[in-house]
Amino acid sequence: MHKRSLFMYATVFFAVLTIIGMGSVPVQSEMSSSEAYVDKNIGAKEIFVVKPILVKEEPICSPNKRPHIDAVEPDEVKPGDKMIVTGRFFGEKKECLYKVIIGSEEAKNLTYINEQKVEVIVPDSARPGMTFLNIQSGGGAARSAILVQRAQ
Repeated sequence: MHKRSLFMYATVFFAVLTIIGMGSVPVQSEMSSSEAYVDKNIGAKEIFVVKPILVKEEPICSPNKRPHIDAVEPDEVKPGDKMIVTGRFFGEKKECLYKVIIGSEEAKNLTYINEQKVEVIVPDSARPGMTFLNIQSGGGAARSAILVQRAQ
């Protein structure tokens, strides 16, 4: 026989020993007995049936769709007021809309309605005066000027 044939037979032999468990090392399993079974037809010690692990679906946020603000209503607000921001490409899913910032304060009360509409409460710490409302999403950022009036 050729050396190549011997090598091939030896490889197959060790593979068979591993499959039937004679050449394997015992492995500690965290599976319950209901998740494993013994198939005596092939002489194996144990064959484990592994349940699939469900992976949380990551949101698909298009980096090619930069958000655009069409309108902010009302455009004159006071701290604590509710605003409706309409536009385009705020995110295909709510996870794609990262945040809304008014001036330098992030709005904590943010409601994603759909890709074209967001509801936000003006933070109590928003400073009075002309400022920017910024929307940050998976596609970038958009800004619009608003007037924050002094709280009374």
